[in-house]
Amino acid sequence: MKKLITILSGIMLMVNSFSQAPEKFSYQAVVRDATDNLVVNSTTPIKISLLKSTITGTVVYEETHTPTTNANGLLSIEIGGGTVLSGIFENIDWGGDKYFVKTEIDVDNNASYDVTGTSQLLSVPYALHAKTADSLAGLSSANLADLIALVTPPQIGDFRHGGIVFWIDPSDPWSGLVCAVDDQTAGTTVRWSNNTSVTGAFDTIIGSGQSNTTMIVASQGLGVYAAKMCDDLTLNGFSDWFLPSKHELNEMYINKTTVENASIANGGTGFGLHYWSSSEINGNANLSVMQSFSFGAQYNAAKLNSANVRAVRAF
Repeated sequence: MKKLITILSGIMLMVNSFSQAPEKFSYQAVVRDATDNLVVNSTTPIKISLLKSTITGTVVYEETHTPTTNANGLLSIEIGGGTVLSGIFENIDWGGDKYFVKTEIDVDNNASYDVTGTSQLLSVPYALHAKTADSLAGLSSANLADLIALVTPPQIGDFRHGGIVFWIDPSDPWSGLVCAVDDQTAGTTVRWSNNTSVTGAFDTIIGSGQSNTTMIVASQGLGVYAAKMCDDLTLNGFSDWFLPSKHELNEMYINKTTVENASIANGGTGFGLHYWSSSEINGNANLSVMQSFSFGAQYNAAKLNSANVRAVRAF
């Protein structure tokens, strides 16, 4: 069985110069199988229904598409440009009510739609008109990612908020962590710190990487070392990057394959062999936590050893 993960809906508008209503807008999704492997180069029929007022409201427009996923498992369609089943897309009064997009996916291409999802089209997609749409070409990748984030909750492997999503807060599907698409060490490795003094960055839990990084930099000052490289980083419009804590780093490893594929697809690189966390070993000035990205083990390592660094940020 295959599953579909929506990553973009209703952002890139193509607008008729004689009307404020969009002629069509793009919709993209990534298809993965039950073992989380990308489903590539496969025909995946999709039915789109636009519902008015509520998630179970009146269908005002329906169409079908027969896209083929690409080498990264991505399918792309333009809503408003498919084979029409009912309704007139150009007659939809986008400003007159709330609208929801319902997707039905024939994941096995056997004439049976067996994966269904519905989400609201927020005001950003359908309130834009010709004047504002013309400015979309000038958006930075970070701003465009923020627009995408308004439409659907993030999924592991999405490029959002300046990086690749690798952890989602189980209590809040709109919050989580992203990592940069490249190592900050640029093909080499660096020490954890300048010296072996105690920094106080002892926390290991998810949510402690930022405070750990702040403590390390305050203790170590200037230099070329793991936490400082992350703290100094400005990337895709964001400057609040940090060195992940022990458990944050492990979440990145757990989703290594998905994150690595997404990093490469977005112009980045795969992972190296060993990565620093920001978690210092409590009571030991010489050691901090390193993780192997070859086989997943976390272990205590001498701070003056060298390893890779990949910065993360919270959203």
